[in-house]
Amino acid sequence: MIQQLQVEMESMSALEHKELECIRGFLVHLQRIFPTITPFLKGIHLTLDGWCPNRDAEMWKDVALDAEDDEYGSSFGLNSNNNLPSVPERVQPAPCLADDLAGLASLFNLAQTPYRLIRASSIHVCLHGFVDASRTGFRSSLSLPNGSLYVRQGVWGQDADGRSSNY
Repeated sequence: MIQQLQVEMESMSALEHKELECIRGFLVHLQRIFPTITPFLKGIHLTLDGWCPNRDAEMWKDVALDAEDDEYGSSFGLNSNNNLPSVPERVQPAPCLADDLAGLASLFNLAQTPYRLIRASSIHVCLHGFVDASRTGFRSSLSLPNGSLYVRQGVWGQDADGRSSNY
């Protein structure tokens, strides 16, 4: 997605608003896992809202212009008919967007995912394996994180006699 945006910025003067919203939604979701991407999302936020009234040249909201507006003025983006303007299909990229995309591209291009340090009180590991149960016996295998394979096989005891193999 980042590479796609970079290519679009080079070939077009404006970006598709709806597509950029979808990309932002996914990146905001990833931000919970990778908080280091947070400062690089600002260019996307500014690009999506840059069409709104009272923005400066770098698409930041101009608080001084907002303070001049009355209670129901253009700070809400109302036009002369007191209707909200429609969101444009294409938006101009914010001046910082190219640098932010380059930063995101370099973070997502790392050979190994950066560790996120937390103060864990316990550790839980989810392992997946294969199990086969037949009428009188069972066999299971489990791939452990250290690369070894754990295999268990045997026959059911008397406590499982008469039960389904799904037991």
